[in-house]
Amino acid sequence: MKYGPNFAGHYTLARWGCGGGCVTVAVMDAISGQVWFAPFEIEDAKTENGHSSYGSAFEIDSELFVASGKINERVGIHYFRWRQANFSLVHFEPQCSN
Repeated sequence: MKYGPNFAGHYTLARWGCGGGCVTVAVMDAISGQVWFAPFEIEDAKTENGHSSYGSAFEIDSELFVASGKINERVGIHYFRWRQANFSLVHFEPQCSN
């Protein structure tokens, strides 16, 4: 949080490793200091085209959080909306896994 908001207006989104090929996500309110942990981890995955590393994208002026990789046993690109202190899945593009 020391660098200021980077997500959805006044929030700071942070990611850190939770093991080899895995990240955990948390969102912090830059005004109140409250912290919420995402109900998922993003993991590397194997696809029919080989190995797919996890990744994510987000912007300060958007509630959209995009994560690619394996989340809750589903491999693909996951589109989440951050609203009312909660991530909700709004779209999913599957990738075949081996």
